[in-house]
Parts: sequence; structure tokens; C-alpha cells
Amino acid sequence: MFFYISKILVPFIHPVTYLFLLLLIALCFYRKPRVGKTCIIIALLLLLVFGTYPVPDMMVRYLETKYATHAPLAQSDAVVVLSGMVYLFSSTPDSIEFNEGVERIIAEISLIKKGYAETLIISGGSGDMYNQNKSEALLLKQFSIDFGIPEENILIDPSSRNTYENAVNTKTLMEKHGISSIILVTSASHLPRAMGCFEKLGIHPVPYGVDYQSSPNPRYHLSDIIPDVGALRKTSYSIHEYVGILIYKLTGYI
Repeated sequence: MFFYISKILVPFIHPVTYLFLLLLIALCFYRKPRVGKTCIIIALLLLLVFGTYPVPDMMVRYLETKYATHAPLAQSDAVVVLSGMVYLFSSTPDSIEFNEGVERIIAEISLIKKGYAETLIISGGSGDMYNQNKSEALLLKQFSIDFGIPEENILIDPSSRNTYENAVNTKTLMEKHGISSIILVTSASHLPRAMGCFEKLGIHPVPYGVDYQSSPNPRYHLSDIIPDVGALRKTSYSIHEYVGILIYKLTGYI
């Protein structure tokens, strides 16, 4: 039930949703200039704050700095990567369409090849509440084999639908295969929520963040303070994580 509720609420964390609603209200109340003007002003302010880069950068930087530097890596039993890097329904086993989180699987393969662990654990099925017929883990398993990881060294959780289920299902795999120490690979801004879920279950991974989207010392130019779709996307991603952390705390997942 939690999974379905969370997916239904997703549109309400996107700034574009509120921009659209404000403009719609302004249009509906065109005969009441005060209401229309107020809605348009609020929409423009939202676009200025969340549609330009300074505020979104600050929001994502706060998430990324909790595990900003990689801890010294020692030999571990396994490297765990969390899904969320594949455009699942336009991908096939022969042709995977990756999004900007592709560094997750690249980093995991690299860590295995450098000898930090022998076992690779890929966790993640489908996050689409309407279609559970495909699994990221299954696609990424073949991708890893193609890049030189022996099939017998790969474990998969093909069914988890969110971060909490990633942690629960990974713990089951760890117990089944006698794995006690792991390196956890995911996007840097996702690490606070992911680490919270694993630690709540008594697992203490070494965090390994990738896919950094912020600069520690940003310098903005005129083009960066003009509303941009990339800034809105970064805002939505950050709000998704903040809301996720809050809800996970309220539900006891972290």
C-alpha cells in the first residue's frame, strides 16, 4: 500500500505542477484581475526560485555533502548497487537505455574489478506501479556479465520497488549467502535515505556516492539565473529525496 500511495503523490512534489495550477487559476479567474495577477506573480516567483540554478544547487548539495567524500575502502564481501539508472520500458537485454545515474553500475563494476569485493549485488525491479513486467536487476546482470563480471559472482534482487525494499531484500540475500560487509553504491543525493534504510536493519555499509550534481564552489553566470528546465528537474529530484526522507522517518523505515 505504501508503494502505491507514494507513487500517487509523486506529481505533487514537482514545482511544475503548482506552476500549472496557478496559471490555470489565473485563467479561470480572468474576470477577477486581482486573483489572476496574484497567481501569476506567485508563479513567476516560484519559477525564479526553483527554476534557476542557485536554490536547486543548494538543495542537492546539502544532500550530497553528508557522504561527500568516499570513505577509505577496504576489502568487503560484496558491492551493492541500487537501481534507478535505466529507462526500463525502452530497454531490452540487448539495448539498455541509461539515464544520468549510469555511474552507479559503472562504479560497481569498477570496484569489483579492482578487487574490493568478489560478489556483486544488484537490487531493483520496477518502480512503475502500472507495470512490473520488467526488472532493472535482470537487465543490469547481463550488462555486468558483458563487461567481464563472472555470472557466478552476481546476485540479484529483481523485485524491490523502492529504497526500503532494496534494503530488506538485500539483507535477505546477505543472510542467505553469508555476506557480512558491503559497499553501497548509489547516487550521492540518494545516500542519506539509502544508508538510513540499511542501518535501520542493522547493516552498516561503506557508502560510495556517485552521480554528483552539485559543485562545492559554484560560480553563476547570467545564463544560470534564467529559468531552465534542468534547474526545475534538479529541484524536483531534490524535493523527492527530502520528502522521501521525511516519510521514511515517519513510517519508521529510517
